[in-house]
Amino acid sequence: MIKCSIDKKAKLIAYFSEHWYDIGDGIILPSVTSILDKTLSKGYGFNQWLMNTGNESKVIAREAAESGSKLHNAIENLINGNTVTAELGNFTKEEWKKLNDWVNWHKALKIEPICTETTVYDAELGYAGTADYICKINGEIWLLDWKTGNAIHDTAYLQVASYWHAWNLRNEPKIQRCGIVHVGASIRTAKELNNVGIKVEEVDFKRDFEVFKNVLEIYKRLCPNEKAPTSVYPLELTLGKELKNEINS
Repeated sequence: MIKCSIDKKAKLIAYFSEHWYDIGDGIILPSVTSILDKTLSKGYGFNQWLMNTGNESKVIAREAAESGSKLHNAIENLINGNTVTAELGNFTKEEWKKLNDWVNWHKALKIEPICTETTVYDAELGYAGTADYICKINGEIWLLDWKTGNAIHDTAYLQVASYWHAWNLRNEPKIQRCGIVHVGASIRTAKELNNVGIKVEEVDFKRDFEVFKNVLEIYKRLCPNEKAPTSVYPLELTLGKELKNEINS
């Protein structure tokens, strides 16, 4: 990979469906996805889908999230030079097709990896997140975000723009272009940045970051006293050594 400077002290706190980031010095920041989820809807189309599917929507959404996580992990492994197998990965036929399309797209563009799954943050503005992929395409530095669902929601563009700002704030090389990579798109031919099954939606990161900052202010207004849940409910529980010794004696 191309050498890059990365701030490695930040750590992800995955607390059930919530994500927070411990950046050190006692500072814990909310994730971009949490901020967007608690402030904005995902658009008219998504809301209509929720109404149409009713109680089934939670099951479908959970299965989609699990599939997306599986594909994200597989892509990260491939970028890091590891071999991914259909059987050991427990992929469905559709997931394996998406992964094959992604590999063909990556090879066709001759993408040069820089880093993957990198924590970025802005402590002053008060947010953090994980950038899926920093890479070089045709001589330019890109930030790419993988989306594996049926559609790309409007909030995805704000998410990527927030990562662009946070990366460029303290990391090198500087991002020049940003894109959302729709893995599983209904694309049948290779053209420009797209390929079979893969569509790249470029993000106007400067414009969308200004929108994100407004959303961030709304989030702070709606959730002024929100703290990481780990400050109330720890991630590990124990009854203590003394009590265990008494029981065993």
